[in-house]
Amino acid sequence: TQGTINVSSVLNSELSAMRLNAAFLGPIVDTGLIIRVLISHTNKQRQAIKRHYRILYGKRNLQCACVTGCLLVMKPVYCAQDLTTDVHDYLAGYLRDVTQAMLQEPLDFLSECLHGALTSVAPKVEIFVELLVGCSNTKIRQIKEYYHKKYDMELESAVRKELNKEYQSLLRILLSEKRDESEVNSSQVCSEAKMISNAGVGIKYGTDDPVIVSLLHQRSYQHLQALFDEYHRLKGRPIEDGIRAEFFRTVRDGLLVLVSAIKDLQAFLATQLEDALREPNPRHHKLIRILVSRSEIDLLDIKGKYLNMYGVKLSNVVSDATSGDYRTLLYKLLGN
Repeated sequence: TQGTINVSSVLNSELSAMRLNAAFLGPIVDTGLIIRVLISHTNKQRQAIKRHYRILYGKRNLQCACVTGCLLVMKPVYCAQDLTTDVHDYLAGYLRDVTQAMLQEPLDFLSECLHGALTSVAPKVEIFVELLVGCSNTKIRQIKEYYHKKYDMELESAVRKELNKEYQSLLRILLSEKRDESEVNSSQVCSEAKMISNAGVGIKYGTDDPVIVSLLHQRSYQHLQALFDEYHRLKGRPIEDGIRAEFFRTVRDGLLVLVSAIKDLQAFLATQLEDALREPNPRHHKLIRILVSRSEIDLLDIKGKYLNMYGVKLSNVVSDATSGDYRTLLYKLLGN
């Protein structure tokens, strides 16, 4: 897989910090310069620029009017300042949102997105699948640790607090940090595919969970892809048909979304982008979340999938749905 943001061969974080500060403090905010600095550096490099920005401009000298006796005098007051604060103060709208997202550490951004999804009025399983499918055991542990640090609550506790039991079972699959990560065992794939093709995907074998849920929780994503293929070969129909026949409502719909993402994550994300861009009301925060989070992972591949699936370039659709500097930043984030 390939992203659209690549490591800058020449990193001068101090100079980049100075350029950003100059962009904010000119007569007019130089958004073009800000966009160029963001796009030409990876997230890791942006963190170095943020650190230098705080070193250079961490204390801003402000003049405050104070009464001393009968006199009104101007007294210097020092205010802690960093790059994200200046972005908030000098930019606005969706341009500010995407800029702030690009300046967040990946784990911070992921944790914030998960928290927002958990506490929303109507949680959508697609968001959890989008953010968590494909993550290694190590990455899942890191996400849990960061979430706990940021929100002073275990992620699993937040899931139990905010979601109903059906959603909890789906999140337990996605948050598994004991997933088998060994090489795919072909004989095991065949035996498991034969078992669920004969007995049904919803059958229970001495556990509280249906067998398909147990497999989704324990097996590697590569193993599951092979399992779905073998099931299709044996039954002559995709595993989604079995899920539709044996599960209902929330669990059924959640499992279908999960299986779709496991089969082809880039195609799944392309469909999510199409959903975000669908007229008449584009869902900009969903668009920003996907483009920023995948920009260094597989956004180039997602663009290719989108073109194959919908017959139009993703960058053209994004351009039609956005405007101004926000459009420019997303257009460049897409590798144009």
